[in-house]
Amino acid sequence: MSPTELKAFSSDKVNAILTEYLESEQPNYARLRWLLRRLSQIQAPSAVEFCVDHINDLTPAISDLCRYLASVSDDYEGDWKKLGDAIFEMLQDELIKSNEYFQVSLLSIFTRHPALDQTNRFVPLYKSSSDGLKREILLSAYLLELGDWIREIKQSYASLDPWSRRAFLIAAKLLPLDERRFFLDQIKSLSMLEELLVKWARSKYQ
Repeated sequence: MSPTELKAFSSDKVNAILTEYLESEQPNYARLRWLLRRLSQIQAPSAVEFCVDHINDLTPAISDLCRYLASVSDDYEGDWKKLGDAIFEMLQDELIKSNEYFQVSLLSIFTRHPALDQTNRFVPLYKSSSDGLKREILLSAYLLELGDWIREIKQSYASLDPWSRRAFLIAAKLLPLDERRFFLDQIKSLSMLEELLVKWARSKYQ
C-alpha cells in the first residue's frame, strides 16, 4: 500500500475501532480478529501498542495478536526498548507458555531486531526451552553477536533437533576462526543444507 493509503490506518483510527470492539456489551472478538488479520496483511503497525497494553483483554484473539506483532515488527517505529520489555512479559504469560506457536511467533521478533535486545532475560531460558524456542534463541544470539555464550553451549549441539542444529551452525559463525573450524570438522552425516551452512560458517568472512 502507498503511504497515503496507509494513513487511513493511523493509530488513532485503528485504536478507536479496537476499543469499540472490546468495550461493547459483548466484546466482538470475531471482528477484532478479522481486523488484526487485515492489519497483518498490509503490515500496518498502528495497533502494536494497543495490543501490548491490552494483552489480557485480547486473550481470545491471542493467535491473531501474535501473528500481527510478528508481521509488523519490521515497520514499527515506536519505542523498541518498551516493546521488547512488553513482549518478554507476554512470554511469561501462562497461556503463551502453554503454546509453542505463540512463543515462537513472539520470540521470532527478537531474531530480526537488535534493538529488542533482551539477552540477559531470554538466554537463561535456553536449557528449559522447547526445540522451537531454542532455535529462535540461537538465531537471536547470532544477531546479537553472543559468541561467548555460543562457546559455552557448543557441547549441546548433538542433542538438538535438526532445525535447531542448523540455527546453531549459523550462530557458530561467531566463534573464533580456529575454534570454529575445529568444531565444524567434528560434525558428520550432514544434509545438503547443513553442508552449505558449514561451508558458510567455516569461511573467514560474514
